[in-house]
Amino acid sequence: MEIFVPLKGLIDLDKEIARLNKELKAVQTDLARVQGKLNNQGFLAKAPADVIEKEKAKEEELVMKANALKDRVAMLS
Repeated sequence: MEIFVPLKGLIDLDKEIARLNKELKAVQTDLARVQGKLNNQGFLAKAPADVIEKEKAKEEELVMKANALKDRVAMLS
């Protein structure tokens, strides 16, 4: 569940957008690392199935987080 609170006058929008963009960059870096693993045939061939499933779940979570951050930045811009 998400709750929206009017932030006008409560926060510095430029600082908040910069913070969100920094967080987005970190999430995208993590996502690229996870996707690199999942695209590596050597990893897929050697890793146990449960490890691969954890990486897929992590990828899904990071994609959702990145999309949420992009939406917040767009909303504040």
